[in-house]
Amino acid sequence: MNHAYVMTADRPVPQYRPAEITLSGMTGRNNPYAEIEAEAVFVSPSGRPFRQPAFWDGGNTWKVRFAPDEPGKWSWKTVCTDPSDKGLHGVTGVLECVPNGGDLDIERHGMIRVGGDGRYFVHADGTPFLWLGDTHWMMFDTESLDDCNHPVHAGGKCPFGGLMQHIAAVRRRNGFTVFQTYPNAGKNWFMKDRTDMVDPERFRQAFDPVMEHLASLGFVIALGVGHYTASVRIPEADLCRWGRYIAARYGAFPVVWITCQEMNSPAIQGGAEANRQAVWEKVAAEIARANGMGRPHSAHQWVTEPEERPVWHLPWHSWFALQGGHTGSGLAPQKRYQAYRACRPVRPVVETEAMYEYVDCGGVAYSEDARRAAWRAMLCGCCGYTYGAAGIWALKKSPDDKAWLNYNRGIRAWYDGLGLPGASQMRIMADFFRSIPWTDLEPRFGDPAWSRRRDPENCVLASAGNDLYLAYCHGKTSAGELRGMDADAVYSAEWFDPRTGTVRPISDSVRPSAKGRWSMPERPSETDWLLVVKRKTETPVPVMKR
Repeated sequence: MNHAYVMTADRPVPQYRPAEITLSGMTGRNNPYAEIEAEAVFVSPSGRPFRQPAFWDGGNTWKVRFAPDEPGKWSWKTVCTDPSDKGLHGVTGVLECVPNGGDLDIERHGMIRVGGDGRYFVHADGTPFLWLGDTHWMMFDTESLDDCNHPVHAGGKCPFGGLMQHIAAVRRRNGFTVFQTYPNAGKNWFMKDRTDMVDPERFRQAFDPVMEHLASLGFVIALGVGHYTASVRIPEADLCRWGRYIAARYGAFPVVWITCQEMNSPAIQGGAEANRQAVWEKVAAEIARANGMGRPHSAHQWVTEPEERPVWHLPWHSWFALQGGHTGSGLAPQKRYQAYRACRPVRPVVETEAMYEYVDCGGVAYSEDARRAAWRAMLCGCCGYTYGAAGIWALKKSPDDKAWLNYNRGIRAWYDGLGLPGASQMRIMADFFRSIPWTDLEPRFGDPAWSRRRDPENCVLASAGNDLYLAYCHGKTSAGELRGMDADAVYSAEWFDPRTGTVRPISDSVRPSAKGRWSMPERPSETDWLLVVKRKTETPVPVMKR
């Protein structure tokens, strides 16, 4: 595991890598974590200011982590709510940033931000970022960093180091770019169940190594600070302080914030109060206050429409982390995605929880359910998708593990979930979108100017102007008509198999009618297929680079 991802600030730091400054506060405080706040104000070589909070790391030690985004000499100066603490207030220094010569996308292109027309994420240099995530809730609480029980090891040593590293390595090989997770805000992270005092040693042992390892592999980390039920278990002030602490400790990493899981969950479930959305809104405001480097910030949602217990109107919210739901909810309808895309100002939409493979929630979601949810979401205008697999989304360590048993009943343990076919099919989907100008796609929903489909809900259409048409068909029929085509152009048409990535040609010389229309054929079989119709040009349609 790479424990050197966070570098000390007393030596040159590569651009986009976290640099750590250690400070010594005055001694004698009963609870520094709760009594004071400190931060450092950084000024870039070109004069841009950034305010990054410090975090308490035990005793009288405080640290600031900052990821410089511009080569050159940065100056910094600390500010503390107790000006008499000369170890935390008025301390100055210089941080030298050098160009990053690494091969990872984050190292070459920079951190993730909202960009383009506001519909998708880009790196700092403007390069589009295609989100393909895996879900592993509470991984910091449950993972093993030193041992691994995958059957292929047969009692031997895991070549990756431990269970967490094994999962991360396979998901990296599967082409995933995002890990979606949060810690369970509870006894694992606090001193003797005191929610007003964190345990820094526990963070150093179990939280920091996971974050460093994921970042060193090139993952973006979609990070929350707890499950929605924490709002009724932890006093409001303590939960707000906890949120700020997580943001301070990890805001320099390649993160995007999801606040918590299911932030706008209904307040009453099963006759007992389970959530207080108003408390989570205050926690989100604290995360935003600590978000000095401006990482994208959202709230992982319940299965809701835009105006059901909304949070997106709040000033910190910059992208949608939707939950389409599991088998009991059915596939998310196209009109829901259309409603979120209609929200103003526009922002990226990501489907972050839908039809997790082999998870039993109102019924088991099988591989075809997971695949259909992903392709539908992408062609309905999402700029990315987060997959989930039984045994990993909520860890089942072994066949004897009873945790989350009802949800994970379909598999023996995490290693079964790791090998489900959906993960490979997610890569097929991501590779397909990366091979086309995916940021130019527009979902067409039921617009008659672009198509007429006999099964419109289950034949999802998007196009890049009239140069490229994509129709994902998984219902009763794929029959219909594409419209708005260039009547003077020649197109190619083919069927793309989302299970294998193979192609079945239809025609290399499709000629639309005088009205720019073309009849869609029936797909090769009753399962799901993607119809690809592309204008033929002298030069190929440009390929979007990551």
